[in-house]
Amino acid sequence: MTKLYVSRRKTTPVPTAKITTTKKSKTQKTKSEKEQLKVVLEKNRSVINYLVDLVSYNNFSKATEILKELNKNGIDISIHKLRRFLTAANITKVANGKGLKYYKLSLMQNRLTLESKVETLVMSIQSNAVCILIKTVPAGAQIIAKICDSSADDLEILGTIAGDDVVMLIPKDVSEIERVEKRTKMLFKL
Repeated sequence: MTKLYVSRRKTTPVPTAKITTTKKSKTQKTKSEKEQLKVVLEKNRSVINYLVDLVSYNNFSKATEILKELNKNGIDISIHKLRRFLTAANITKVANGKGLKYYKLSLMQNRLTLESKVETLVMSIQSNAVCILIKTVPAGAQIIAKICDSSADDLEILGTIAGDDVVMLIPKDVSEIERVEKRTKMLFKL
C-alpha cells in the first residue's frame, strides 16, 4: 500500500509499512509488556547513573558534548532523550568560580564528592531499642558504613548495612544502644 505525498512541485509515492499482529492471550501480552517495561526501566536507570558519573568527572558546556561521549561509549540516544535524562538526574548547568557554565549535579542534590568532609555527609543519627540508623546525603551511606566498620570495636557494633542514603548499625549489646548512639554521634561530630 502506498500513500501519496502532495506538494506543489510534484507527487511522490511514500511506502507505508504494513503491521501484522498475532493474537496473544491477555496474560501473555501483559507478562511480556511487563518484562519489556522492566528492561527499559533498568536501562534508563543505568544511563542516568552513567550520566551522573560522566558529568561529575568531566566539564561539559554543551549537551551535544555529552551526547558525543555517550555515543563513543555505545549509548545511542537522541538529544531530546538526553535532556529528559539530564532533568531526571537533576543535572543542570552550574557556573564555576570563573563564571563558565558546565553541566553538573544541581547544588540541591548534595551528592558525595571527593571534596566533601565526612561530617557533612551525615544528616542525622537515630536509634530505637534494636539498632541505630544514620541518614546521609544521597550516595553517602557506603563511605559512612566503611568508617563505622573500621571503628567497630570503638563503637561496639557487630557490623553495618548500607543502602544509598541510610546506614544501619547493629550493636553488640542492645542494652547499650544509647552508648553506641552517643559514640557514633561523637565520631561524626553531631
